[in-house]
Amino acid sequence: MASLAAEWQKARSILDHQKNVWVNVILPKKRVKANMKNVVNNIFFDLYGYLDSDESAKTAEDLRDIQLDINELSSHLFLACHVSKVSVNVTVH
Repeated sequence: MASLAAEWQKARSILDHQKNVWVNVILPKKRVKANMKNVVNNIFFDLYGYLDSDESAKTAEDLRDIQLDINELSSHLFLACHVSKVSVNVTVH
């Protein structure tokens, strides 16, 4: 099993990839409704806020919670891709 620090870095990389897809592929299509945009943007805000917080507070349990939140975000992005009629890899952890 990879180290805890490596798993945190992997979660960050996945989130960065998903943010890139959201900003550069899905949103430019302008087919996602405002309420979905708000939900996805809020999830990104919360996840980045946590990932940018104090390193000492990051435990294995916190990592699992982040991974679950990233999976929830992935399902929203999958739906947004469908609505926008684009096909991309949104990565599930």
